[in-house]
Amino acid sequence: MFTSLSTELYQFILAQGFMFGIGATMLFYPTISAISHWFDQRRGIALGIVVASSSIGGICWPFMLERLFVQVGFAWTVRTAGFMCLALLAPSCLLIKPRLPPRKSADVTIGEMKNSFADTRYALLTAAMFFIFWGMFIPFYYLPSYGLAHGMSLYMANNLLATLNAGSFAGRIISGILADKLGRFASTPDHIKTRSH
Repeated sequence: MFTSLSTELYQFILAQGFMFGIGATMLFYPTISAISHWFDQRRGIALGIVVASSSIGGICWPFMLERLFVQVGFAWTVRTAGFMCLALLAPSCLLIKPRLPPRKSADVTIGEMKNSFADTRYALLTAAMFFIFWGMFIPFYYLPSYGLAHGMSLYMANNLLATLNAGSFAGRIISGILADKLGRFASTPDHIKTRSH
């Protein structure tokens, strides 16, 4: 919502970069954690289905936003998206319940957190995941611009995002199935490739 009121660059950075990032994190991680509480045997497929739902949104949003930008302008498009998110997320926030009680913050000390980064495997996993997500999300932001730069119409360039999300829908569910069958870390593409040799 604050993005629709922004007029200066720093306001866009604070609203879209900072506040949106915090809000998305506060919605995403508790949801993923709650799903993990309820599933043990088929946790991979359960999480795959949950994260595949973002692909469905990724198919719908580009079409909706493209039409709204033309019909009502930038500010009301952002407000409409905000109101839709509020209407869809409010019931979700009320319905998601953890199975296990929350841990006390005193259970994990700062020293234990530092020790976990001293473990080479954990530090490498954390660094690898940073670069994987960095590389994964950049195409989402620049794919329409790339299509426009190579002669696509605006409509077709925006369709690239919907196509990318449609493809990721199946990939997210399949990776969840593979995680249940091969193991949670063994389902990554590099591990599958090495096991096949």
